[in-house]
Parts: sequence; structure tokens; C-alpha cells
Amino acid sequence: MAEGKICRNSFHIKKGIARKFYRNDAKEITTDFYFEDDIAIAFNSYTFQTPSTEIIECLTDVEVRITHREDWEAAKSKFPQLLKLDILLTEIYTGSLEEDLYDLRVLNATQRYQKLLGEAPELLQHVKLTYIASYLNISLETLSRIRAKL
Repeated sequence: MAEGKICRNSFHIKKGIARKFYRNDAKEITTDFYFEDDIAIAFNSYTFQTPSTEIIECLTDVEVRITHREDWEAAKSKFPQLLKLDILLTEIYTGSLEEDLYDLRVLNATQRYQKLLGEAPELLQHVKLTYIASYLNISLETLSRIRAKL
């Protein structure tokens, strides 16, 4: 998914790791990581069909199943029970965002790092520390100090 383009697909990650980020001046700010069985999507762009401010890139070799938005919309019209799945996926995404906001506001940097490692221990093997620091909303130096203490 490219910045400035309209997100017309969702990407079900079958294998590999991807990240979502946006650029602020010359700085990249990581907002999410995607692993096996995650759905990678630029949500606002996909939902409202507006140009994306986010970029999704593969960090490892990735195998995905692509669902085109218009095919998904047609399937929901043909099979109304898919609306329940669509709502469930939106609720899961919203819950995840709320948890991320909580973590950023309540947990300190060390707690956020430990939580991330507990949820995705393979991250350190495949993801640059600069991406992890950005995701945790801390500097690379702070991340290095945290890692040295642990």
C-alpha cells in the first residue's frame, strides 16, 4: 500500500511480517506490525476510499491473500451474514486501537517493550530496532537502554 493511493484491497497475511507506517517530514512513524493471520489494511483509506496517509511494506518474504474491496462489498450484498463478520473485524480493529492508546498513555517505555516482546517475540529477529522504537513511541537510545537493563 502506497502513500497517497486509495486502499482498494485488504491483505490477509498467510506468512511473513509487514509493517504500517506514515511519514512525518523525513521521519517514519511505525503504527502497526502484521504477522501470520493478520489483516493488513489502511483502514481509513479503505473505508472512506480516500488517499492513504499510511504505507504498508513487507519486512520479510510475505505470502498474502488479497481481497478486493469491490469483491468484498459484492459478497456482503449476496451473503448478508458476511456483514456480521465485517462488523466483528471492525470491532477487533477498534479494540486493538483502544488497547494501543491505553498502552501509550499508561504504560512506561519498559512495560510497552516487554508487552510487545511477550506478544511478538519473533519481532527482534526480523524487524529493525528503529521500527520497534518508533512503534513504542520512544527514541532508539531509550530502547537501547531498556534492552541493556533487561
